[in-house]
Amino acid sequence: MIIKSMARKKPSFSQLIKYMEKEDGERLIYHNFYGGDHLESNEIIKIFEKNAQLLPKRKNGNYLYHEILSLENNGNLQEKELYKIIYELSSLYLEKRANKHLGFAVLHKNTDNIHVHFCISANELKSPSRVRLPKSKFSTIQKNLENYILEHYPNLNESKVYTKTKDKDQIKTSNKEQELKKRTKNQSRKEEIKTLLHGIFEQANTKEDLNNLLEKSGFRFYTRGQYIGIIDLQNNERRHRLKTLGLLPHYEITQERLEELEEDKETKDYFKETSALYEKRGKQSRAIEDLDNLRNQQVRQQDIEEKIIEKRDYPNLQQETRASIDLIKKREEPEQHYQPPEVLAKNKALENLEAIRKGKPEKQEEPKKREYLANRYIKEARKIEEIPKKEPKQEVKNKEKARPEKNNRLDELNRIAKNNNKNKEKDL
Repeated sequence: MIIKSMARKKPSFSQLIKYMEKEDGERLIYHNFYGGDHLESNEIIKIFEKNAQLLPKRKNGNYLYHEILSLENNGNLQEKELYKIIYELSSLYLEKRANKHLGFAVLHKNTDNIHVHFCISANELKSPSRVRLPKSKFSTIQKNLENYILEHYPNLNESKVYTKTKDKDQIKTSNKEQELKKRTKNQSRKEEIKTLLHGIFEQANTKEDLNNLLEKSGFRFYTRGQYIGIIDLQNNERRHRLKTLGLLPHYEITQERLEELEEDKETKDYFKETSALYEKRGKQSRAIEDLDNLRNQQVRQQDIEEKIIEKRDYPNLQQETRASIDLIKKREEPEQHYQPPEVLAKNKALENLEAIRKGKPEKQEEPKKREYLANRYIKEARKIEEIPKKEPKQEVKNKEKARPEKNNRLDELNRIAKNNNKNKEKDL
């Protein structure tokens, strides 16, 4: 199955419809028409022209589409069955392609392949705007219709055209190029370019050679985004993508080959340079290595001698190091400030009282002795608390006034000490 679409920039409805209805043309479908079979060809033309008058005049604006649907008919089916199938396929095609447009279909049997001609309006019925059908949407319609035929009518034995996997080496050609090739039976310009570039890709050994060969033959590379192409300098600098020419895989292979050759050259040059240097500086390098070995040996001998001297000079090295560490620790410890005996006695008595209250004395003793010690500590604490605090020093003008104060202080201390001694004797 093949579907072709050809747009017309002029409202040539009469020429197309007369061509469709010549000789053995059989009317097949009246899409969005009123009247159907009762309409004559002139009436059909007038309906198309009247609908086209709503369109505004525009440069290169389409007025109608001439499209063809052809079948191979390899299944040798009867005419009635084949007619039903063609009618169903053409009606389905018009629904998907131009649902709200005017459409007229005629069946032709004058060739080996049965085909249907369609006349489709550029605008929808009673609409002043043209409807553009993008290529992507048209290709999906072609693929869906082909899949529908292969699923529902396998007896037709239609070959895959739109759903088959395309080769990257295949050239993409337009309808005009195909028709020109049929008329002239000569190669198209794209095919000539392809053959020339295949030879250039094979001859080139470096990227510079590739560019020079292209310039000599009248071509030049260009890049636009992700796409790479060729500029035909002889044909008004027309541009052709390598993908459309089917040269992209060959180009990629040549690029990989040239990169490998460049890497091989770089490695060879490097090895040549290094070998020449080794030949020139072979003797020097050996002499330098010998000197380095001698220096290393001398350094090792010096290290050994220094270690031996250290052992001789310091036989008691471990003991000295330990002594030095102890000294450092002592220096790091905080210094104990001097405290008078009265303060020490008071602090000790308070500590003992706290230990007795908590029930955790330093030594577990008998209960009687424990009570005795507790009372004793309490008495001592009370006596110490009765001692008057030291008053701040005052500037004394007369030395005679300061002496009796000192004497009074000493008398009090002696009296406290005697009382403590008497208490101890009584306890014993």
